[in-house]
Amino acid sequence: MSCGTVRVTLSDTLTSWSIRIGALLSKYHKWLTVFTGPCILSYERPPCFAAPKSRQADTLETRSRITEIPQTLILALTIVLAAGWLAGCASTGKARIYRFTDTYTGGPNKQTETADRIEREATYAVYFKLLRTEECIRVSMSAQKAGQENIFLQEKALPMFFIVEKAIDIRKLAVPGQQFMFSELGRNYDINFKPKQDVEICSDEAYPIKRLDAAVYRIRFSALSGEDFELFTSVFSNASQAVIYADPEQAFK
Repeated sequence: MSCGTVRVTLSDTLTSWSIRIGALLSKYHKWLTVFTGPCILSYERPPCFAAPKSRQADTLETRSRITEIPQTLILALTIVLAAGWLAGCASTGKARIYRFTDTYTGGPNKQTETADRIEREATYAVYFKLLRTEECIRVSMSAQKAGQENIFLQEKALPMFFIVEKAIDIRKLAVPGQQFMFSELGRNYDINFKPKQDVEICSDEAYPIKRLDAAVYRIRFSALSGEDFELFTSVFSNASQAVIYADPEQAFK
């Protein structure tokens, strides 16, 4: 390395980034040369013969310019690159793949109406039965205004709000008029009532009422409007195919 050379080095873990940062800074400081090494950040002048007086002035001026380089700029650029690298690693996670799907198509009617409400609006329900214990399931639901022939006309699509519940057998408790109660497992909307088309639910082995074992489940839904609609519901599973019922008596047989 020749006399007067400046070396800016970054840690080994940021080797590839230091080269890019050096290239960026070199656009503004032609006298800057970047190398990589084991130090966090260093500036050194290698031992050599004394420079002539005419070059000593240039050397002092160069050092003065070096102190003007904002080290926070290097740190900021490094943090940005590190964040992008971590985000890229996190995005490599794959969505769960399901082997089986059962689908139901129908509209709201008196048979599917429930006594419960969502935001004081009438709710309806379809039921499904898991034949085997599942690690996770996915429930998807969409709707369109009744009478629409082309299902791809998005202007007639309706947002659907639904809650997935597990039926709990309470017959041993001898509650008058009740054989089952329903415990919520998940819903497709947040506290601001922003809905999603589907929701994934995974079994919680720590709580029996949240286990996805062989049992009957209910999807209670509402469009939160008085409009008539046609519903499309799918249940995705892996251990075995879920079976969807519109009639609760069939589901609980």
